[in-house]
Amino acid sequence: MRVADVVAGVLEAAGIEHVFGLTGSVILDLMDGLYATEGRVRFVSVRHEQVAGHMAETYARLTHRPGVCLVHCGPGAANMVSAIAAAWRDCAPIVLITGNEESYRLGREVWHEWDLLNVFRPITKWTWQVNKPADIGYALRNAFARALSGRPGPVHLDIPKDIAAAQVPPEHQAEMAALIRFFKGRAWTTPFYRPEADAASVDQAAEILGTARRPLIVAGGGALWSGAAPQLRALVDRVKLPVITTDTARGVIDESNPLSLGVVGRFGNRFANRALHAADALLVLGCKLSDRATIDWSLVAPGAKIIHVDLDTDAITRYFGPTLGLQADAAIKMA
Repeated sequence: MRVADVVAGVLEAAGIEHVFGLTGSVILDLMDGLYATEGRVRFVSVRHEQVAGHMAETYARLTHRPGVCLVHCGPGAANMVSAIAAAWRDCAPIVLITGNEESYRLGREVWHEWDLLNVFRPITKWTWQVNKPADIGYALRNAFARALSGRPGPVHLDIPKDIAAAQVPPEHQAEMAALIRFFKGRAWTTPFYRPEADAASVDQAAEILGTARRPLIVAGGGALWSGAAPQLRALVDRVKLPVITTDTARGVIDESNPLSLGVVGRFGNRFANRALHAADALLVLGCKLSDRATIDWSLVAPGAKIIHVDLDTDAITRYFGPTLGLQADAAIKMA
């Protein structure tokens, strides 16, 4: 079993139906691995690598599985920077796989050599180069786990050409088979790490909302990524709280619902903006309260009490000091 076959087997087992990219000489063995799946993992060829990144993000949004890209080294990888940076800002789980020149040639400024790890490090959750065939299992487990853990986001794996073509050592063959079985049994719509708010904090949040005169729910893209739509709808139906969403959270609640006031912010509607400005208590779910959502932070009333629920602790305190900050998955305990 070659390293390229392990990569293809894991993608197939994980239910990844499409891989987006543009071929090149250093990824031909990886392409052969995908071809061996007999169409179960299809390579979607684009005319420019940046397009592959945006297609992978769309795939992730629609399937809640990681979007996967496969591209050539050097200029091919360079063309991915903008799309991966966008995925980083959008919290989109993408596994970017770049090929590279043979490992024994790297470090000598060979054709198309580029320090990809340091290029992608600021805009990915994790970047790593596979230097030994036996390490491919570690690399794939970490790539998928990190893309989906906590705040979702892109990760980067660099696989030199000779490593992709190499056979996995015999003593690691059983490990590779077990790895593929692990991926096949995984529910990829469920994040790996889902922190849960404690009961006392949930009670405190309920008290803040219950005593407010104009409470409001603000749902962001994180609520959509966490699969919190059913819980949000159940909560709204039960307690009759109005809801506004950011542009990236559209679909988390039916906008024909009488309690849905629509999209808020610079490109939102005036009803949602007025509701946010008038609210005296906010339940913020997976939303950064960014400049775009709050029109340069002008829509949140100075005295409003904020209950901010997010997987990213930095997002909780970045713009406003919350009355109650909860590092938690929006889907847990909401209903």
